[in-house]
Parts: sequence; C-alpha cells; structure tokens
Amino acid sequence: MGIKLEKFKFKYYKECINILDKEWDLGKTSAEVKGNISARIYMLEILIYSTEIIVCLDNEKVIGFAAYDKYNDKGNFFKKSFLTIIRRIMFHSHKIKYKDRLKEYYSAYDYTPSTLNEKFDGELIMLITRNDYRGKGIGNKLFNEICKMAKNNNLKNISIDTGDSCNWKFYEVNNCKRIYETYIEKGEMPKEKVYIYEKVLI
Repeated sequence: MGIKLEKFKFKYYKECINILDKEWDLGKTSAEVKGNISARIYMLEILIYSTEIIVCLDNEKVIGFAAYDKYNDKGNFFKKSFLTIIRRIMFHSHKIKYKDRLKEYYSAYDYTPSTLNEKFDGELIMLITRNDYRGKGIGNKLFNEICKMAKNNNLKNISIDTGDSCNWKFYEVNNCKRIYETYIEKGEMPKEKVYIYEKVLI
C-alpha cells in the first residue's frame, strides 16, 4: 500500500509512543525513568493540546506524526480535562525516580517570552519521524500537510519551538523564520540552545 498520510486514530497511540520513546529522551535520563512512561506522558500532552494530529504510514506502520494547536480552541473540553487528570496521575508513577526533575524538564521548554504571546494564532506542537526513515522526505510530507490543515482552519501564522537537540535547519529549508533564541536548563541535563520559528501560512 506504500506511504500515506492519515488523521490520527487511537489505534496508532502505542506506535506513536514507541517512536517518542525511541527517538527522544523526554527527561528519562535526568529523572531516571523506567519504561516508556515519559513518552506516555508526552503523548498525553500532545493529545490534550492538539487541534489535529496526522500520522505517516508505511504499509500501515506508523513512521512519523505531526500535530498543531489552534490557540483558544474550545473543542473537546471534557476529553482534554480527562486526559489532563490522567497525565497528572502519571507524574506520580513509581517508575519515575526523580519526579521533580521530570517536571523541571517540562517547565524548561516553556520559554516563549511574553512579548511573543500575541504574535501567533497557533503552534506546531509535534513533528517527528523514525530515525530509519529520515532523509526520505517524510518530514516534508508531514510538515506540508499539517500546515495545509492549519491554514484550512483559518490560521495565519504558527510558532515552532525547536533547539539544538532537534534538526532546526529543517524549518529554515521550509521557509520558516527564526525570531527568537535563548538557552534553557533541563534539570541535570546540559544547557541547550533553543529557538522559536515563525511559519506564515499563505
């Protein structure tokens, strides 16, 4: 059947978690987390804040996914409230040795200055592909489609948070403009230089 894009369904939940767990640290090292609970917590955050999520499939196997958030979107209030409660409970798991460090990891990524809060009407909150599929145009497919979906939802410009631990050059190739940069500390992890890009949807 080949490679195709499809809207997220719950049947893809575990595969998305597996990609997150394999490709990103998500605070596992500094908080000494066992298993994939860091990825499960992060996936819940994506589900809570996403307006739409798409997955890229290769013969029905998830090889990447992307999501955007439309600010001030009031949809699915009860589902989001329920998932928020589940996420809070997960932070108390016995599989997380240093719970404060994991919370520090998440809070470190809240680095958007107040002067930029009103600049955007949405945000790209996820773009990830499996390592063994990188360099094959999968990221471009996901990015172009999620931008198209956001534009069709009347968004005009979105923010993109990224950093040196990610392939930030990808966004420059895709006509995004860097408008902010700083350094963050993630608990026991080394400092990271991070950026905010703007993508104008035209």
